[in-house]
Amino acid sequence: MSNIHPIQSLSSRRQAEQAERRTEQACDWIAKLDRQLSAEEHQQLQQWLQQDSAHQAALMEVAALW
Repeated sequence: MSNIHPIQSLSSRRQAEQAERRTEQACDWIAKLDRQLSAEEHQQLQQWLQQDSAHQAALMEVAALW
């Protein structure tokens, strides 16, 4: 048995946290889309999607699972 454990770098940990946060946000948006968006929510979704191309990818990934 080895007592050597890999240390996850700070940047890779941060990337994993960001990906998890994107997925959680995408799940929230899918739930809102399922119940119909208000005009304000529609605008907020568009802004969220425009912030980062990874947001759209996360939304599509969650939608495929939905």
